[in-house]
Amino acid sequence: MKRWFITLGVVLISLSVINIREAVSQQTQQTQLDKSGLDIYCNAAGGDYHFVPQSNVSVCLLPDGTVLACNITSGKCSKSAFVSRNPNPSSKAVDDLVNLKFLQSIDIKLNNLASQVSSLVTGQNTIASLVGDVQALCSLSDLVPLARPLATGGTQTIIREPGDVCQRDSEGRLIFRVHNQGGIDAPVSTTRVFFGCPNATCTGPTQVDVATPALPGFSGVELVVPIPNSCFSTTTLKCDFTIGVDVAEAVTEANEANNTTAGVCGPSIL
Repeated sequence: MKRWFITLGVVLISLSVINIREAVSQQTQQTQLDKSGLDIYCNAAGGDYHFVPQSNVSVCLLPDGTVLACNITSGKCSKSAFVSRNPNPSSKAVDDLVNLKFLQSIDIKLNNLASQVSSLVTGQNTIASLVGDVQALCSLSDLVPLARPLATGGTQTIIREPGDVCQRDSEGRLIFRVHNQGGIDAPVSTTRVFFGCPNATCTGPTQVDVATPALPGFSGVELVVPIPNSCFSTTTLKCDFTIGVDVAEAVTEANEANNTTAGVCGPSIL
């Protein structure tokens, strides 16, 4: 009999230990559940505490009608006033308020997503435009006036940008390049050079037309034009000129806006 009582006592003590562990575990889970501590504050203030799992938000309705809402993960809280005709609002009313805040949060996220999608669409349209320009270059001719590649004395050459087109040959003539940067062959065309008239003694700009041969795609030709003496200013000793390719519009081009360029040459010392 004595042994039976001892055994019963051990069982009761074991059950007590289990109950204490469960209570501690539940308390620990509750503490981990709401990092904001709103549940403890709400109970101490005599408020009505609620937790809505789908919104990850805990809410405390205080006796004065103030509503505290906290994110249980981050611990961030907000304060607002609860308006209700019922001085003692039900749990469902508080749940509806929390769900409303949850839906408002989703609406903000959807608006941000819509803005991001709009930016992506704009980027896609820009890419499509650039692709269209490349396709146009590959499907049409495109004549442009360029400077003659500048030799450096070795095998390397420097390609000058449009606008820096003043290069002279050994006889002092203007020499430049007409290049077809499109993928389709360009037919025979005409290149026109206008030389300025800076002095009172000249009668007007000098126009020189140069026959330009047919150019396969991505190829070019060098043209040479004498510079008239009337182009040089008696004060600056400089000559302004303009080069225009395909002046008769014999070539169907991907870009008609890049057909002209201008330059300035000083006197030639031979």
